[in-house]
Amino acid sequence: MTGLFLLFSLGGAPEMPHALVGATPEEQTIMALKGARKQWLNRDWGTNTDDAIAALEAARTADPENHKVRYNLARFYYWKAIGSTGDTKGEWAQKSWDEAKEAKRIRPGAVEGWYWAAAAIGQYSNAMGIGTAVKDGLGDKFKTNAQKAIDINATHDEGGPLRALGRFHSQLPWPLQDLEASRSLLTKATGVSRSGVNLYFLGDTELMDDNTDEARALFTECAALDPAESKDPPGTRRNKKRCEDALTKL
Repeated sequence: MTGLFLLFSLGGAPEMPHALVGATPEEQTIMALKGARKQWLNRDWGTNTDDAIAALEAARTADPENHKVRYNLARFYYWKAIGSTGDTKGEWAQKSWDEAKEAKRIRPGAVEGWYWAAAAIGQYSNAMGIGTAVKDGLGDKFKTNAQKAIDINATHDEGGPLRALGRFHSQLPWPLQDLEASRSLLTKATGVSRSGVNLYFLGDTELMDDNTDEARALFTECAALDPAESKDPPGTRRNKKRCEDALTKL
């Protein structure tokens, strides 16, 4: 990594959540992961994200070689990053990337570490500025991780690896931007799932390519989604709002 990276230590052992006090390392891990599964589906409510992070950090201390603990931390840190700005966004993204790298080390043949590494790199790039990130070589790191995730399981997280690489191609600065590649990958992602984020990203690519009618149709479909009926209610709520906002600007 170059000097442009902010290197953040994961620090020492976190304060253990009350429910885990006195539990064995195995029990800590089981309880943290059980809670994380529920909290991920309600991560935009109350203190669910912070509570999950505290429990998972304690489980990481107790069981540092646990792949599931590592990638769950990566995704909760990522969620904190997308809700942050400036240096704070970069800090959370770096923490997510660190955990994803550990997940890859522990289970290199599993999709999660590669997928969340790509997601974290994307947020870190947003914090730095896309132009600076590309110059610093983050684009290649992103593509490597996203493509590996596609190769392992392109349908993971409702087509997430396809979605990640498709979004990447649309967000690059000119002349690197490739809207046709973006459209192709995001169309494949919507073939896996008509999720809010897939529809929003494809609609945004169409809008960038001046295909207003196609963008409007995708945003309209997204805006009509019911979060309660989706596999990822927080993600659906977030992208439903983005699609509603996009429609008001057309």
